[in-house]
Formats: sequence, structure tokens, C-alpha cells
Amino acid sequence: MSLRCSRRQVISLFGYLSSGAIGFGLSACTNAPPVSTTTDTSTSVITPTPPVSILAGGKEIVISGAGAGFPAPLYQKWAIKFSKLHSNVRITYQPVGSGAGIKQFIAGTVDFGATDIPLTDSEIAKVGRGALMLPLTGGSVVLAYNLPNVSSLRLSRATYINILSGKIRNWNDAAILADNPNVEFPNSEIKLIYRADASGTTAALSQHLSAVSKEWQNTFGAGQMIKWRTGTGVIGSEAVSAQIQQNVGSMGYVEYGYALRNNLAMAQLQNRAGRFTAPTPATQTNALARIRLPANLAGIDPDPLGDDSYPIVSYSWLLVYQNYPSAETAEVIKAFVAWALEQGQEFSPALGYSALPREAISQIQSAIAQIRVA
Repeated sequence: MSLRCSRRQVISLFGYLSSGAIGFGLSACTNAPPVSTTTDTSTSVITPTPPVSILAGGKEIVISGAGAGFPAPLYQKWAIKFSKLHSNVRITYQPVGSGAGIKQFIAGTVDFGATDIPLTDSEIAKVGRGALMLPLTGGSVVLAYNLPNVSSLRLSRATYINILSGKIRNWNDAAILADNPNVEFPNSEIKLIYRADASGTTAALSQHLSAVSKEWQNTFGAGQMIKWRTGTGVIGSEAVSAQIQQNVGSMGYVEYGYALRNNLAMAQLQNRAGRFTAPTPATQTNALARIRLPANLAGIDPDPLGDDSYPIVSYSWLLVYQNYPSAETAEVIKAFVAWALEQGQEFSPALGYSALPREAISQIQSAIAQIRVA
């Protein structure tokens, strides 16, 4: 058997060897056919496939995460894409809810957590390895509904607060009719669907309602769980979406991305400027850009300014440790977060998430540098 390379192959091979692709380079010449004495007029060139990047010295690494349901589709998409770039890395993410995710993160049973509400000072104090809150994505909480003959629904602040508090229980209530002139509503019950588990989505919604209504604040307050006066409670965003799909006359709150993927109708809500605003990637990004991120990156604005801002938006935070016991794990976590912050953002709009404002990205990049080996 002969080992030969054409002049073109040798030049290409030397250039590729300089990038470290030794295995490919040798196979490019092995068992090459004898060089023909006839003139080759072909212009085809075989372009080698670039090798997959290797992290952690090629060691097989499994990174596990758990937490908020809101960012789950995006995080799972990122995990797949990142593993294709780094074949020795596998990332798993379980959407168990913000409350459960925080508990697992504090307990140290996962490599990263996720939450739609920032950690409190007391929760941070429980994390012996140090905690960083990285707002890697954001989006909105929408009021989705199932009324086959109503394609557009507008709700003023007083109206949607009274629906959620149980004061308005019928679709043809005078307040709904006033918000939607010339629209026919059925004389039927509003079947409210809410989250029964500890949820960052509930927290974001109730923070907004508390900010715009003292009555709501005094009666229900804000938190991951609310004592609802009416409706049906279910576990997780997928279950809320499914219940709305299956029940005509229902309404529930869910993240924009879930409503989008399940083809749910979404109400236009009256914002702080008094305008009825539909939830879209643009109106969400406009609102997020008006949220100032403090040093710990736990920025919240339950009622953002702006004529073009959707009223209920929030960042969602990836929770990572400052100190990891394994150098390989620390390396992979830093690489994954850095990739998600830049290249990963391109997958956000299609899944219903807001691309991060550039100002936020620069702040988060500084925080990533704090991840290290214990």
C-alpha cells in the first residue's frame, strides 16, 4: 500500500496540521491512490470538516441543572446546540419550578439552578460555595384564553386585576364589554387556571399586580404561591397551557413562549402609559431594556415605563456557583454560560424569549469571570 499526497493535499495538510488536527491529517494521505500522469482538469476540492472543540481535556462531562419552567425550552435548546460543539459534554435541565430549583441549588445537588425570581440575601447566605445570579434571558407573563369566536381581547388594568382576584367571573361582564366594544362574549363562566406549585411565573405576575393595585397587595400580596379565591390549580407551565387548550371559556397566566408554542390566544394588557399592548418580542425587549441591573444583577421592575412596553416582564436567572470543586466542571460551566450569552441568544426570539439588551450582556460577562475552582 502506498502513502501519497498531491501537492495540493500537502499544502492543505500542513495548514490543517498547524491547527492541531493531526488525526485527520494522517488519514487524508493514508492509502491515497497513485498520482496520475495525466493532467487533472477537475476543479473540485475536498474541504475537511473542522474538528469538534474539546473542553476539559476531552473528559466526558455531565452537567445537571434544574429550576424554572419558564426558560426550560431555551435552556434545553442551548444544551443540545452546545453538546454538538463539544462532543464530550452533556447538559441536562429539569423544569421543576423556581422554588424547587432554588432548593436543589442551595443543597448542592445540581451544577446549576434557574429561577424567575432573584435569590434573597438569606438564600444566598446558605450557599457555601458562593452564588451568582446571571440573567441569561427574559420574557413576559401573558393572560392566555380560550374563546373560539374572540380573536382579540383587550383588558384594562382594573379588569384583569378583578378577573384574577375573582371579582369578575363571567365573560360578558360589563367591564370586559367596555374594554372590547363591538365584540360578542358568551354568557359563561371564566374558568381561571393558575399555578399551584411554587412558581417564578406567579411571583412575576403577583409583583406586577401588587405594584399597580393596593387592594391586590393587601389581599393577596406577591410571592411564588398565592391563595387564589377562584379557579383550578395545576403544576407547571405545560399543564396550564394544556388546561387552557382543553377548556373553552378558560383563562390562565403563562409565559409568552409557552402560549406561542401552543397557539394560545393572548390578551392585550393596558400598560403604565395607558396603552393596550400585545405581548411580542419587541414589546418585551423594550420593557426589559428599561430595567436597571444592580451589581448583583437582580434587576426587577414590576411595572416598566414606556408607551411601547408590555407591562409584565421579567428576567430569568441562571444560578451558578462561584466555586466548583472540579476544574473540569468549572471550565464547562464558564464556557457554556459565555456561549449562551453571545451565540445562544440567536435562538431566543423563535422560542418566545427576548434577546438581552447589550448593556446587560456586558455586565453579565464581568460576573462570569468570578466562576472558579474552589
